[in-house]
Amino acid sequence: DSFTRSAIAEDSRHALEDISDRVGKVRLEREQHLAAIRTALDQGRYVEIRGEPGVGKSGLLKRLAEERSTQSCIVVLSHDRVRPGGWGEMRTALGFQGTAHALLVDLASSGGATLFVDGLDSFTKGERLTVADLVREAAEIPGFSVIATTRRGFGVKDETLEWLPSDALDRLGRVPITIGELSNDEVSELCRAAPDLAPLLADIHPAKDVVRNLFRLDRLARKSNDGRSVRTEMDMAEDWWRTADGREKGRRARARLLRTLAQQALASEPLNAEAHPEATVEALVRSGTLRDRGSDRMAFRHDILRDWAVANVLFDDPGRMDSLPLGRPAPAHLVRGFELAARMTLERKDDDTGWRSLLDNVSQEGMHSSWRRAVLLAAVRSEIGDELLPRVGVSLLADDARLLIELIRTVKAVEVEPFSTFLAGLDITVPEPAASQYVPSGPSWTRLMLWLLVFLADDLPREAQEDTAELLLQAPWVGALDHPQLGGLLAHWFYRRLEASDTSPSSHGASFNRLRAGFLVCCPGHPELAAGYL
Repeated sequence: DSFTRSAIAEDSRHALEDISDRVGKVRLEREQHLAAIRTALDQGRYVEIRGEPGVGKSGLLKRLAEERSTQSCIVVLSHDRVRPGGWGEMRTALGFQGTAHALLVDLASSGGATLFVDGLDSFTKGERLTVADLVREAAEIPGFSVIATTRRGFGVKDETLEWLPSDALDRLGRVPITIGELSNDEVSELCRAAPDLAPLLADIHPAKDVVRNLFRLDRLARKSNDGRSVRTEMDMAEDWWRTADGREKGRRARARLLRTLAQQALASEPLNAEAHPEATVEALVRSGTLRDRGSDRMAFRHDILRDWAVANVLFDDPGRMDSLPLGRPAPAHLVRGFELAARMTLERKDDDTGWRSLLDNVSQEGMHSSWRRAVLLAAVRSEIGDELLPRVGVSLLADDARLLIELIRTVKAVEVEPFSTFLAGLDITVPEPAASQYVPSGPSWTRLMLWLLVFLADDLPREAQEDTAELLLQAPWVGALDHPQLGGLLAHWFYRRLEASDTSPSSHGASFNRLRAGFLVCCPGHPELAAGYL
């Protein structure tokens, strides 16, 4: 009925208004990403926009929702704006008398409809029931599409999307899209639209590895010091925590509120500011840290801020780690904050003692491996990984390079995306089983490769050489061959390995063939080495 349609439209509008898609006053066109998503919708009715926090996934969802709202009906669901408990609870809240199927059929009757789900990794258990019910019914209606956003890696390997019905997604037809950091063209567009951002986005700026993320760029652009002391995300997180996101006046009260909310997030409790002064709450709402949900209920305005809060409270008080559900897979809403705490431990110390202690603490019997994995990846995921890897080098090489081998295998297992995702939006058909294969993704590969080649080179332990060769074989996927330093190092590494080996392939088998394959992909850029080898 018209009342239900109006209520859904109002809820959807409010959910979209919560999403910021600007840097200052500038709104990027992002037409390349939007075109890729539109192409994906021609390939399937379920499109999942994946990416690291802050890259603009929600902003793209907002643009598409606004675009589609002028042509057909939309339903927008986001964390804290969904009635938990399944369709029955949502129907009661809407005052609707029919079934979910009947409602969605009615919405789609005027030229199709789209269900937008923002932040699959953020929904609570009760909220997931409602989302799953609607996705299940949408799959049965030909004119209904579903567009969702989630963090890159969510649902891969250890984590599952059990709450999102896989049979419904199969009927819809899944098409994943990965969104990365700002491209060079987007940086140029921003600099033209807002010249004051140009210094921040310059290649020589200390924060250049931080500001290619839209959320972080927006926060740095609003800082009075222009972010010149910032090199890593941890620098930003520490400054936000230390200043409680404001001036000195009122800082103590704001810091107490932030600590309370961080501890609630750590315990997976609803965020509540009941015990804190109204003026303190309002100050953090105005600064952009919090969103007021009413009745003293709070939410961090962005997931990154929740991650920063969790990281800082764990770094300040490591004993709070005991409250984490270490025996279960690390929850999506906690795992990145935990990883950032490990990064902070490495970046703020001169050695890896604290990092090793943290690793040992989550490596005990009965603890889930996802927590250990988060600590292990901290060094390669940091923007200054080239400085942190030598810091943990002794630990990585101890016991016949046991930790190094584990790190290499973890990067290969986690820092990947399906080949079909890599090509999504390009209208290219890839035959099975190639489409289901995984390819490298993210800067962790390059950082690890550089450290292995620059700091270890010929000193690499024999036990780790085969895993290293397998890692380096992926160099073309991460653009390493075109890297001004890495391409030459790769070619010489493979050349020296082959030179030290028996030149008869029959006496070496698969390991020797892997070395030859690695050298082969490097040869076009180094013909003199190829000639020398032949």
